[in-house]
Amino acid sequence: MRRVLLMSMVMALAAPGAGAVFQKPRVLIFPIKGAAGAGVEAAERATALLVAASANAQGFEVKSVADVELAAQHEQLKQGMGCDDVGCATDLAASLNAEQLVTGTLTSLGKSYLLSMSRVRARDAVALARVSETLVDLEKDLLVKMPALTKALFTDERVPEVAVDLRVLAKRAGTESEVALQGGEALKAGDSVAFEFTVTPGAHVYLIQRTRASGAVNVLFPSADIAVKNPLAAGARVRIPSDGQMFEVDNQDLGLENVYIVASPHPLPRLQEAVAKMEGGEVTASTRAQAEGAMVALLQADGCKKLDGCKASTRGLKLKTVGVKQEFTARLRSAPGDDAVFHVFAFDHVDAAAR
Repeated sequence: MRRVLLMSMVMALAAPGAGAVFQKPRVLIFPIKGAAGAGVEAAERATALLVAASANAQGFEVKSVADVELAAQHEQLKQGMGCDDVGCATDLAASLNAEQLVTGTLTSLGKSYLLSMSRVRARDAVALARVSETLVDLEKDLLVKMPALTKALFTDERVPEVAVDLRVLAKRAGTESEVALQGGEALKAGDSVAFEFTVTPGAHVYLIQRTRASGAVNVLFPSADIAVKNPLAAGARVRIPSDGQMFEVDNQDLGLENVYIVASPHPLPRLQEAVAKMEGGEVTASTRAQAEGAMVALLQADGCKKLDGCKASTRGLKLKTVGVKQEFTARLRSAPGDDAVFHVFAFDHVDAAAR
């Protein structure tokens, strides 16, 4: 299979600490930014009212950046307090064990102002809620409208259930027939594999392979070399790769191989951006760090502490078939309230001469 070397980088500020468990989602509120002539004092006033109103958000543990500034003992964390983009903010939120963050801007429109705020999931930068409001009398409207805006900001849209039927098909060297693999089996150099998906609803699917022995990372899908593109259509059986192609197992980096499979109705912005850069040949130290950080964030959300240690975890509900021959590698459903399925397909990569 094609491989892309990914240097292992420890990103201390990229994911929650090991063993961190919260009964309520922890949300970090960033200062609202003044834009296009909106004064600093007005933005600070809006931030203060947002923080105060957020104290009434049911089912969340809410803190502001000001609440945690005393914890900024590391220079990188201190610099991060001035985040001006979502990518920086999500990294900082994760470093403080926050699962979500709130950012906002206050923009001058001449005689009025536009207040826009978003609540974002830290692990993949997906927006969970957005609100905006035009303020004519800034002081009065902030006082009157902020409680309702905050309530809407902390109300999730209905999360759709995600269903994935997965078959990993292998063609052994020297044979023409395909067999469905269950995971944990051996694949020899010269064998070929393909992945079949049926997703409901339509979903963005990512296949990323990692070899434990060398740490090499390979983006299997999405890929410019494969005709199939994201998102996959709902209800249709889609084969990756298509048109009679298969991924061929080579004779390098023998040992445990993990293929991380992620499916979500929404594109995962940070992961997608890293994949696009790697596929475009822009493999720089920054790109490698971004790809590693995006994968670590996904794996941490699943309870895996680092890539090499994540062997066969699943985020979601796995359908167990009793008394029936298993024709699928995995049949998965997202857990209640989640909008993504995460599965690890592991196999033993062995030499062609192995018996």
